[in-house]
This record gives sequence, structure tokens and C-alpha cells, in this order.
Amino acid sequence: MHTRRRIFARWLFPFCFLLLSAVVFAVVLYFLFLPGFSIRNVDYALPPWHFFAVVVVVAVIAAPLLLLPRGRRLAYAAMVSFCVFLVVALFWCRSHWAYDVRCYWAGVRASSQNGIWFSTYAGHAHILVDTYRFPSAAQGDFIERAMSGKKEAYVHTSVMPYTALGPASYAEHRAHFGLPLFHVASETQHDVWGISGLRHDRQTLRMPLYALAAPWLILPAVWLWRFIRQPLPLAGNLCTRCSYDLRAHTAGERCPECGTPITPRPEPVPRLPHSR
Repeated sequence: MHTRRRIFARWLFPFCFLLLSAVVFAVVLYFLFLPGFSIRNVDYALPPWHFFAVVVVVAVIAAPLLLLPRGRRLAYAAMVSFCVFLVVALFWCRSHWAYDVRCYWAGVRASSQNGIWFSTYAGHAHILVDTYRFPSAAQGDFIERAMSGKKEAYVHTSVMPYTALGPASYAEHRAHFGLPLFHVASETQHDVWGISGLRHDRQTLRMPLYALAAPWLILPAVWLWRFIRQPLPLAGNLCTRCSYDLRAHTAGERCPECGTPITPRPEPVPRLPHSR
């Protein structure tokens, strides 16, 4: 029983605690602090170094995969994967009462502009990739007519609750976007916004949010399966400081987890025969 408690404290309890913290944080942040109770459209200008900031955040999240001991990398990856699953699940819950749109527009170049749309509604996700190509001489007209005068990169957010859009809005969105389960399309338009020579290419991907969330459960399932099947080490084979499994190491070495010297294991005391 003592060994089981140490294994629980070492692996399962921190994992559950971090997941519970992530759930509470996500719920409080997404449902209380983000606007969602009325129709709102907000644009956020991005600094020139926003791409570098994204790379830094991804590097910070991925760094433990290289710094942690090999035995704990799967647990960390499973934790991150499960947190992503929770975020997608929150989007799925929110999509049944509000139509959310998130859009990223890169800075306008000399003759092109790229944007990515991500929207959720009625249990589904809609991803759009827009590409505009225009003559260099028409850049000013494109910025004025299509981008409302915005030349730098920015993020557009839009929240439209179904109660504000009308009682039949949810049914319309579900009927219009709900089928088929997966939909991939591509279309091209010319001379959009009344600009001669402007070409608009759009790629569309539509899928149910549960299909987007399910793959993120693979790593947690693998970790849980390995955790259940892993045999519990004897108490004498654990590090006295961090409870690391030392069955593959001998006396005189150091614990690969915390560096504590490994002392010789005590010999098991033989049981005396039962006397009558």
C-alpha cells in the first residue's frame, strides 16, 4: 500500500491536479472574461514581432519534452494533449449558444494578402484560408476597400449569440452548416470589391468539433494504458528522495532523477518456519 501511494503521488496526482487547474482556468477565462453575451466585433492590431512571440510560446511548451527525463516525457505530452482536448471541448459547448469567429490577417504585401478564418457554430468548426492577389498599382484600393484601411497584421474576433441573432438562427446554422460531416471546397473569384485584376482564392474545411477533439485523446489514452500496465516496484527499489524506480541501477550510482547516491539494498529477511 505504501508503494502504491508513492506511485500515485509521483504520477497520477500531479497529472490530475494540473488538468483540474487547466479546466478551471479555461472555464473562468473563456466564459467570464471574454465577451459573449451580445454581438461584438473587435479588431486587435498585432505588433511586428507577433510571429516571434508565437514561436517563443511554442518553444516554451515543447522545451520540457527535451529537458524532462525520458520516463516523464510521455506524461507531459499527454497532459498538453489533454489540455488541448479540453479547449476544443469548451469551443464545442460554446458553439451551441454563440457563433464565434476568429480571423488572422497578415500584413498587406505589395501584391498579395493572406488570411485564416476559424469559426465555431452548432457543434461544428469552419476553417477558411483566403488569398488575395492583385496588381501592385491596386494595393491602395485593396487596403481601402477590402481591409478598411488596415495594412498591418491584425486579429478580428466576432461573437454573435443565437439569442441576439434570432430564435431561428441556431436551426438555420445547423441545417446550413451541419451536413455533411466533412466538407472540403475551393473557389476562385475575380475582380472582387470592384478592383480590376483582383483574384480571390478560398479553401474551405468544415468538420464537427468532436472529430477535431478526438485525436487529442490518443496520447492520454496511451499514457493511461502504460500507467495501468506498469508493474509497481518494490519499496526497496525506489529512491529515498524522489521515489524514482532504481531497479535498472546498482549501488554506487546516482539516481538519474535527483542525483541522490544509491545505497545498497537491504537483503530480504527470510521468514522463519511456522512452529507449532
